[in-house]
Amino acid sequence: MREMVASIAAMGAVVPDSARPVVAPYFSPGEWERLQAQMGASQLPVAASSLYAIVPAEHEIIEGIAFDAGGRPIVSSVVSRGLLRFVDGAWTGMPVADDLASPLAMAYDSKRGMLWVPSAIVDPTPHPAGAFIGLIGIDPSSGERRHYPAPEGARAPGDVAVGPDGTAYVSDSSGAMIYRLRPGDDALQPFVPQGYFRSPQGMAISADARLLYVSDYYYGLAAIDLATGTVHRVTADSTIMLDGIDAMLRDGDTLYVIRNSQPPMQIAALTLSADGLSVTHLRVIERNHPEWGEITTFARRGDRLYYIADAQWERYSTPEGEDRPAAKPTPIRVVSPR
Repeated sequence: MREMVASIAAMGAVVPDSARPVVAPYFSPGEWERLQAQMGASQLPVAASSLYAIVPAEHEIIEGIAFDAGGRPIVSSVVSRGLLRFVDGAWTGMPVADDLASPLAMAYDSKRGMLWVPSAIVDPTPHPAGAFIGLIGIDPSSGERRHYPAPEGARAPGDVAVGPDGTAYVSDSSGAMIYRLRPGDDALQPFVPQGYFRSPQGMAISADARLLYVSDYYYGLAAIDLATGTVHRVTADSTIMLDGIDAMLRDGDTLYVIRNSQPPMQIAALTLSADGLSVTHLRVIERNHPEWGEITTFARRGDRLYYIADAQWERYSTPEGEDRPAAKPTPIRVVSPR
C-alpha cells in the first residue's frame, strides 16, 4: 500500500478523498501530510485555453470533433444521432444516414476529403433497433457517404485514426478490439483481437507510419507494429502516468493526450523516445480548468487544439428512479499546445 500510494503521488495523480481514511494509517502523520501536500499541488488548476464556441444544450453528449477542408468544425452528438457543422457562427445539422447510431470520435482525412464517423450503440443511444454498427465515410462537400460494417458481435466502434495510405483504424472500447479498413475493403476487419486491451480509446499513427499508438484506460499506452500486428507496451519512468488517457493526437515525436478517467483531468504533451516505444517527458498543457466538466476529445487545426470541454456523459448515469439533470450547452475550447 505504501509503495502504491507513493507511486501515485509521484506520477502527479491523487488518491480519491473517499479512500484517504483507509490509506492514511499506513503512514506516519508527517509522511501523510507531505503526501497530501504533493497530491494537492498536482490538482492545482492550469488554465491556458479560451472559449471557441458553444453547442446548444438540445444536442446532447457532444463527443467527437473534426475540421473539414474549409476549416469549419464538425461535432457529433451521441443522443441526437447526428452531426453539426459550425458555419457563420451557428451550428447547422449535416445530412446523415437514417441508420446512423451514435457517432463518437471522428477523424478527417484531408488528403482524400473523407470524414470517418464511427457509428456505435451505447447506453444513451435512443431507439437503437436497426441502427448501423461500423464506420461511415462521408464526403463533407458533397454529402456522399458509404457504410463499412463492423464484424458480427462488434459493440462500440469509437475512435478513428487514418494512416498516410488511407487505411482507417477503429477502436472498440466495449469489444476490446482494434479494427482496420484498408483502401478497397468493404467492411472493417479485425486487426488486434480481444485479449490485449480492456478499453481501447484514442489512437495516433507514428511519424514514420510504423506504429499505431492506442490508449487504454487500464492498460496504459500501447504501440502496435503496423507491419506485424505485434503489440508493445509503451513505457515511462515512475513519474509519468499513462493510464486514464481518452483522446490522442500526434505532432512529430509528441503525443497530445486528454486524460479524463484518472484525477486530475488534464491535457498534456508526451515526448516519445527515438524508437517510439517509451515516453521520456510529460508536460502539462492544462489541468483541472475551472470551466471544465468532462473533457473528451479534440482536433488540431494549425497550431491550436480544439476540444470538447464538457461532454456530460454523467447525465446518463443517473440512478434509476432519479430525475436526470437538465442538459447544459457544450463548450468547445481552444488552446495552444506549445
